[in-house]
Amino acid sequence: MITPMEEFLLKFDSPDGRCFVLVENDRTSCWAYLIESDSENILKDVFLYSPIEPQENFDKVAMAEGATPVLITRYASESAVIDSLDTSSIKVRWSSISGSFSIHYRDSPIAAIYADHQLGFSKALVGSSGFGEEWDENRYNQTFR
Repeated sequence: MITPMEEFLLKFDSPDGRCFVLVENDRTSCWAYLIESDSENILKDVFLYSPIEPQENFDKVAMAEGATPVLITRYASESAVIDSLDTSSIKVRWSSISGSFSIHYRDSPIAAIYADHQLGFSKALVGSSGFGEEWDENRYNQTFR
């Protein structure tokens, strides 16, 4: 069992080996990164969840020093906070469309990246922001069902 104060990294290779997904929890936020295998360049990212309660405002000083932004309340959905989890309950589901994948927690999708859209979609979000886009169930069903 992982508690919110433990960091972790999980790696999931794509079926074709051209890229992989890295899931990173840094104690203040959890993101998934689509990374090109050859160059290790980050192609896209998606916010997965917040291991801590969202903050009212951005900590601009911490961000200027390179810290990952903490989710703020105006962009947080009711399901944004996951304060403890077992890392074995996180899975990646690859689409037949190269570059599209979804992240599942306890067998339910919580976020997705689509090859034809720059920002990721997350159930942790409300609206659109630098964190990504609000979840779109129809888009998910068209891509993964």
